Amino acid sequence: MQKGGGPVASARLARAVAATEWRELPAAVRRQAADLFLDTLAVIAAGSVHREFAPWLARQGREHGACTVISLAHGVPAATAALLNGGASTVLQWQDGHRLARGHPASHLVPVLLALGERLDADAGALMSAFVGGYEAGTRIGVALGGLRPPLHDAGSWATLGAAAAGVRLLGGDAATIATALESAATLAPLGWRDTVSRGATVHHLFIGVGATTALATAESACAGLAAIPGTIEAFFGPRAGAQFDVARLCDGLDAADRWSRFELLAAYFKWHPVCAHFSGLADALEQLQREQRATAGLAFTHDDVSQVEVALYRTALDYDAAQPASELAARFSAAAICYAAFDAAGLEGPALARAASDPGARRGMQRVQVAHDPALDAGYPAGRPARVTLHLRAGGSRQAVVRDVRGDQARPLTAAERTDKAHRALAAAFGAVGSARVLEAFEAYLDARARIGDLVATLRATNN
Repeated sequence: MQKGGGPVASARLARAVAATEWRELPAAVRRQAADLFLDTLAVIAAGSVHREFAPWLARQGREHGACTVISLAHGVPAATAALLNGGASTVLQWQDGHRLARGHPASHLVPVLLALGERLDADAGALMSAFVGGYEAGTRIGVALGGLRPPLHDAGSWATLGAAAAGVRLLGGDAATIATALESAATLAPLGWRDTVSRGATVHHLFIGVGATTALATAESACAGLAAIPGTIEAFFGPRAGAQFDVARLCDGLDAADRWSRFELLAAYFKWHPVCAHFSGLADALEQLQREQRATAGLAFTHDDVSQVEVALYRTALDYDAAQPASELAARFSAAAICYAAFDAAGLEGPALARAASDPGARRGMQRVQVAHDPALDAGYPAGRPARVTLHLRAGGSRQAVVRDVRGDQARPLTAAERTDKAHRALAAAFGAVGSARVLEAFEAYLDARARIGDLVATLRATNN
């Protein structure tokens, strides 16, 4: 019980997780959840074959076991699978997100549920019930934190709690056991250093992976009877991690019977651009300028067309900005590098971001970019990711674009076709176009209860060969 006599949040959240039933959820929630799960699988696939990540995957994947790591031909132990799949989700900075919770819940959930689901040969109803329940519990904790204390990073932190709850739900634990897993994860959840990413340290790729293994361990320990302290979220994790922790928000959106009266999952965002979310508005503004230029001139702007670029961002985005990125990861957190890549034929999904971190010519091009804080944009965050870009052209004149709500957010959602297109492109990075189509087909068959999860992961492994 809390000091005021009410139940601790974990008990109420756990009852809601335990009561979550896939087939009873609204159709819009089921479609959103399915798209998030697939999007995360696809982003993991693309990240797993990236040159920065593949050597670590090969080294860690030497052990053999029953669980699948996407892009690895053989199975590994469950904890290793959660570590590697979680790690791969961050490599391209293309992962899911929740704007007000300020983090990436699906990227923590999928590695845990894929590992446990494969071990249990879980059907789609059981796995997706756990996914939605864990998402809802985790994001409420993230929202209640009011952001993280500086200089903490969200990856591996609060979403670990929701993933632990989801793990117990899939393992068949009751509400009391789910509550124990939430409190256990609140005791152990990692709190990484924010500067790791902007300074280009690729140890960042462990953040979500370690969070996923923590969630897996705490789910298993709760089912085995290891106890935690009720109220750990309120007494320890929230005050320790949260910038503006508000206990009252932990159970916001629960009705009197402790059921979800509102689904935070519907506020999830899908990244269209493979960059840090704080720079999604910038990438959108650059894309808008290029689209307008193609419509009027028939060709996009190139490096030779632009003499100077002025970028205005909100304060938190500047906190993450890598002015001189030392790695491709850092370039995905760099306004100057993103501007450089936007005028390159390869674009943000090509090698331009890697060149921005290593090529002297790219460095010279990035010097044309001036990045500044505009206090007027601060009010647009965290509801949006505002940015303003002004291009000064060598031929004379200037062009400007202003973005508040970014493409893929709740206010500007991707269409069903765009979501499928993104998943296909990401999967194709690992499996080729034919393999990607097979995975998409296998995933839909699994959701439609025409297959078990073993058939889905068998397709992933077969596609690798």
